[in-house]
Amino acid sequence: YDPAPMAVFMALAGSTLDFELRCFVREIGDRLRAIDDLNGQIVIRFRERGIRIAYPQMEVHMHQAGAAGAAPVQGGAASD
Repeated sequence: YDPAPMAVFMALAGSTLDFELRCFVREIGDRLRAIDDLNGQIVIRFRERGIRIAYPQMEVHMHQAGAAGAAPVQGGAASD
């Protein structure tokens, strides 16, 4: 038994289109290697075609502890 691989459109998320790639492996022990190989090939093919993945970004504001209405901390390096 060797069914063909298939891509399944799973969801429209907040800012993503979620797909799942399903394929058959003969032994459960081959599963992680197959996932690694597939993900690696996807990254390579995306790069070859100039496809970039936008990763979520978060803006963080830091304030001095204990000061009401404190101004943001200047800098940002761990040593500041």
